[in-house]
Amino acid sequence: MEIFGVFECPLLLSVESKEKSADLEANVGIKLITYIKKLMEYTPSAKRKIHPETEDWQWGDRKVNVENFKTMSAAAYLKKYAEPASVVFEKRCEILFVMNPVISKDKIGWELEIIPSTERSTILKDFMVEQYKRSGDEWFIIK
Repeated sequence: MEIFGVFECPLLLSVESKEKSADLEANVGIKLITYIKKLMEYTPSAKRKIHPETEDWQWGDRKVNVENFKTMSAAAYLKKYAEPASVVFEKRCEILFVMNPVISKDKIGWELEIIPSTERSTILKDFMVEQYKRSGDEWFIIK
């Protein structure tokens, strides 16, 4: 996903999600970033401008330079099937999203633990938490 406003240039966050953290491939974080870079070697089939206003789709006519973006890899999985974060970080993702369904008579939603491993993934976590707080939504409990 492309995220604006975190850094001086857009962030491309690539997330691998599995039910169990143990099902994540070795070095999945590096593979996700490599995948983004490989995609950028091709001219996209379609494009559209979304900022400052959304425009109509057009045929792609040039490659997108990956150097115009920050890239980051993440893993997402259920807390019920989570290994310790230190074990999951060995798979070379920069940030983890550990999800736990919350179902009670008072609330249905998700508990989301965001675990950063670097300074820049901490910046992303802080940005996401702040944006979520501003939204007024209450479906997630973020840790």
